[in-house]
Amino acid sequence: MAIPDQVVPAAQADNVLPAANLIKGVKKNLQVNIRKAALNDLDNVIDLASEYIIYSLSPYRDVLIEKIKEFRRKDFQNLKNILDFEKTALYIAENEKGEFLGHILIFITPFESAMGELQGYIFDLAVKQEYWGKGIGKLLIRQAEEFTKEKGLNYLTLGVSSSNQRAIKLYESLGFKEERKKFIKKVINGNFNPPG
Repeated sequence: MAIPDQVVPAAQADNVLPAANLIKGVKKNLQVNIRKAALNDLDNVIDLASEYIIYSLSPYRDVLIEKIKEFRRKDFQNLKNILDFEKTALYIAENEKGEFLGHILIFITPFESAMGELQGYIFDLAVKQEYWGKGIGKLLIRQAEEFTKEKGLNYLTLGVSSSNQRAIKLYESLGFKEERKKFIKKVINGNFNPPG
Protein backbone atom coordinates (compact mmCIF):
# COMPACT_ATOMS: atom_id res chain seq x y z
CA MET A 1 0.00 0.00 0.00
CA ALA A 2 1.53 3.31 -1.05
CA ILE A 3 0.72 6.84 -0.03
CA PRO A 4 -0.94 8.81 -2.84
CA ASP A 5 2.08 11.06 -3.50
CA GLN A 6 4.46 8.12 -3.82
CA VAL A 7 5.15 6.82 -7.31
CA VAL A 8 5.20 3.04 -7.30
CA PRO A 9 5.64 0.95 -10.43
CA ALA A 10 2.35 -0.85 -11.08
CA ALA A 11 4.06 -4.24 -11.24
CA GLN A 12 5.33 -3.75 -7.71
CA ALA A 13 2.36 -2.00 -6.10
CA ASP A 14 1.28 -5.11 -4.19
CA ASN A 15 4.80 -5.59 -2.83
CA VAL A 16 5.22 -2.13 -1.30
CA LEU A 17 4.82 -2.41 2.44
CA PRO A 18 3.47 0.12 4.96
CA ALA A 19 6.98 1.13 6.09
CA ALA A 20 7.58 2.48 2.58
CA ASN A 21 5.36 5.34 3.71
CA LEU A 22 8.02 6.34 6.21
CA ILE A 23 10.76 7.26 3.74
CA LYS A 24 12.69 10.18 5.18
CA GLY A 25 16.20 11.12 4.25
CA VAL A 26 16.07 9.26 0.96
CA LYS A 27 17.28 11.53 -1.84
CA LYS A 28 14.43 12.88 -3.93
CA ASN A 29 15.83 11.36 -7.09
CA LEU A 30 15.94 7.87 -5.58
CA GLN A 31 12.71 5.92 -5.26
CA VAL A 32 13.01 2.99 -2.85
CA ASN A 33 10.58 0.11 -2.56
CA ILE A 34 10.65 -2.34 0.33
CA ARG A 35 9.19 -5.78 -0.20
CA LYS A 36 9.38 -9.28 1.18
CA ALA A 37 12.18 -11.28 -0.37
CA ALA A 38 11.55 -14.05 -2.84
CA LEU A 39 13.76 -17.05 -3.61
CA ASN A 40 15.25 -15.28 -6.61
CA ASP A 41 16.54 -12.50 -4.29
CA LEU A 42 18.68 -14.82 -2.21
CA ASP A 43 21.81 -14.69 -4.39
CA ASN A 44 21.95 -10.90 -3.97
CA VAL A 45 21.35 -11.17 -0.22
CA ILE A 46 24.00 -13.86 0.22
CA ASP A 47 26.55 -11.93 -1.85
CA LEU A 48 26.01 -8.69 0.06
CA ALA A 49 25.94 -10.35 3.49
CA SER A 50 29.14 -12.26 2.70
CA GLU A 51 31.01 -9.21 1.44
CA TYR A 52 29.82 -6.82 4.14
CA ILE A 53 30.53 -9.14 7.07
CA ILE A 54 33.86 -7.29 7.28
CA TYR A 55 32.01 -4.38 8.91
CA SER A 56 30.88 -6.68 11.71
CA LEU A 57 34.23 -8.22 12.55
CA SER A 58 35.55 -7.80 16.05
CA PRO A 59 38.88 -5.99 16.27
CA TYR A 60 39.73 -8.33 19.15
CA ARG A 61 39.69 -11.61 17.24
CA ASP A 62 42.33 -13.13 15.02
CA VAL A 63 40.32 -14.07 11.95
CA LEU A 64 41.03 -14.60 8.29
CA ILE A 65 38.61 -12.44 6.34
CA GLU A 66 38.21 -14.96 3.53
CA LYS A 67 37.33 -17.72 6.03
CA ILE A 68 34.72 -15.48 7.65
CA LYS A 69 33.21 -14.62 4.25
CA GLU A 70 33.11 -18.32 3.34
CA PHE A 71 31.42 -19.18 6.66
CA ARG A 72 28.90 -16.36 6.16
CA ARG A 73 28.10 -17.53 2.63
CA LYS A 74 27.48 -21.12 3.83
CA ASP A 75 25.42 -19.90 6.79
CA PHE A 76 23.21 -17.73 4.58
CA GLN A 77 22.60 -20.61 2.16
CA ASN A 78 20.11 -21.79 4.81
CA LEU A 79 17.86 -18.81 4.08
CA LYS A 80 16.04 -20.75 1.40
CA ASN A 81 14.93 -23.21 4.09
CA ILE A 82 13.54 -20.58 6.46
CA LEU A 83 12.27 -17.87 4.13
CA ASP A 84 8.62 -18.75 4.72
CA PHE A 85 8.83 -19.36 8.47
CA GLU A 86 6.35 -17.27 10.44
CA LYS A 87 9.08 -16.13 12.84
CA THR A 88 11.45 -15.00 10.09
CA ALA A 89 11.28 -12.02 7.76
CA LEU A 90 13.64 -10.99 5.00
CA TYR A 91 12.96 -7.67 3.29
CA ILE A 92 14.61 -6.23 0.20
CA ALA A 93 15.21 -2.59 -0.70
CA GLU A 94 15.22 -1.92 -4.42
CA ASN A 95 15.15 1.13 -6.66
CA GLU A 96 12.52 1.98 -9.27
CA LYS A 97 14.28 -0.27 -11.79
CA GLY A 98 14.03 -3.23 -9.42
CA GLU A 99 17.78 -3.17 -8.69
CA PHE A 100 18.79 -4.63 -5.34
CA LEU A 101 20.05 -2.01 -2.85
CA GLY A 102 20.08 -3.88 0.46
CA HIS A 103 18.25 -6.15 2.86
CA ILE A 104 17.26 -6.76 6.46
CA LEU A 105 16.79 -10.16 8.11
CA ILE A 106 14.68 -10.37 11.27
CA PHE A 107 13.96 -13.30 13.57
CA ILE A 108 11.40 -13.60 16.34
CA THR A 109 13.34 -15.08 19.23
CA PRO A 110 14.01 -14.86 22.97
CA PHE A 111 17.69 -14.31 22.01
CA GLU A 112 19.44 -11.85 24.37
CA SER A 113 16.41 -11.68 26.62
CA ALA A 114 17.07 -12.57 30.23
CA MET A 115 13.35 -13.08 30.74
CA GLY A 116 12.74 -15.43 27.80
CA GLU A 117 10.39 -12.87 26.25
CA LEU A 118 9.96 -13.14 22.50
CA GLN A 119 11.24 -10.13 20.61
CA GLY A 120 12.27 -9.08 17.13
CA TYR A 121 15.98 -9.51 16.47
CA ILE A 122 17.75 -7.93 13.50
CA PHE A 123 20.16 -10.65 12.45
CA ASP A 124 21.52 -8.83 9.41
CA LEU A 125 21.21 -5.41 7.84
CA ALA A 126 23.24 -4.45 4.78
CA VAL A 127 23.00 -1.70 2.19
CA LYS A 128 25.29 -1.43 -0.82
CA GLN A 129 27.99 1.09 0.01
CA GLU A 130 27.19 3.39 -2.91
CA TYR A 131 23.76 3.92 -1.29
CA TRP A 132 24.99 4.66 2.24
CA GLY A 133 23.69 7.90 3.69
CA LYS A 134 20.52 7.90 1.60
CA GLY A 135 18.13 6.67 4.30
CA ILE A 136 17.80 3.10 3.04
CA GLY A 137 19.07 1.52 6.28
CA LYS A 138 16.54 3.60 8.22
CA LEU A 139 13.76 2.49 5.92
CA LEU A 140 14.71 -1.17 6.34
CA ILE A 141 14.83 -0.81 10.13
CA ARG A 142 11.41 0.81 10.11
CA GLN A 143 10.13 -2.21 8.21
CA ALA A 144 11.65 -4.45 10.90
CA GLU A 145 9.80 -2.37 13.50
CA GLU A 146 6.53 -2.87 11.61
CA PHE A 147 7.12 -6.63 11.39
CA THR A 148 7.82 -6.78 15.13
CA LYS A 149 4.69 -4.77 15.95
CA GLU A 150 2.56 -6.95 13.66
CA LYS A 151 3.73 -9.96 15.68
CA GLY A 152 2.49 -8.26 18.86
CA LEU A 153 5.98 -7.92 20.35
CA ASN A 154 7.28 -5.08 22.47
CA TYR A 155 10.95 -4.97 21.52
CA LEU A 156 13.23 -4.99 18.52
CA THR A 157 16.87 -5.78 19.28
CA LEU A 158 20.15 -6.20 17.43
CA GLY A 159 23.85 -6.76 17.98
CA VAL A 160 26.64 -4.66 16.52
CA SER A 161 30.43 -4.80 16.68
CA SER A 162 31.87 -2.10 18.93
CA SER A 163 34.11 -1.04 16.04
CA ASN A 164 31.19 -0.34 13.67
CA GLN A 165 30.64 3.28 14.73
CA ARG A 166 28.68 4.15 11.60
CA ALA A 167 26.06 1.50 12.39
CA ILE A 168 26.00 2.42 16.09
CA LYS A 169 25.22 6.05 15.21
CA LEU A 170 22.42 4.91 12.90
CA TYR A 171 20.86 2.70 15.57
CA GLU A 172 21.09 5.39 18.23
CA SER A 173 19.51 7.94 15.85
CA LEU A 174 16.54 5.58 15.54
CA GLY A 175 16.07 5.26 19.31
CA PHE A 176 17.97 2.04 20.03
CA LYS A 177 19.63 1.98 23.46
CA GLU A 178 22.61 -0.02 24.65
CA GLU A 179 21.23 -2.80 26.83
CA ARG A 180 24.15 -5.17 27.37
CA LYS A 181 27.88 -5.31 26.87
CA LYS A 182 29.66 -8.42 25.65
CA PHE A 183 33.26 -8.98 26.75
CA ILE A 184 36.01 -11.07 25.23
CA LYS A 185 39.22 -12.51 26.62
CA LYS A 186 41.72 -14.59 24.69
CA VAL A 187 42.63 -17.60 26.82
CA ILE A 188 44.84 -19.70 24.53
CA ASN A 189 47.69 -19.10 22.08
CA GLY A 190 49.25 -16.14 23.80
CA ASN A 191 48.30 -12.91 25.45
CA PHE A 192 45.43 -10.74 24.45
CA ASN A 193 46.64 -7.51 22.88
CA PRO A 194 43.82 -5.16 21.95
CA PRO A 195 44.43 -2.95 18.92
CA GLY A 196 45.55 0.60 19.42
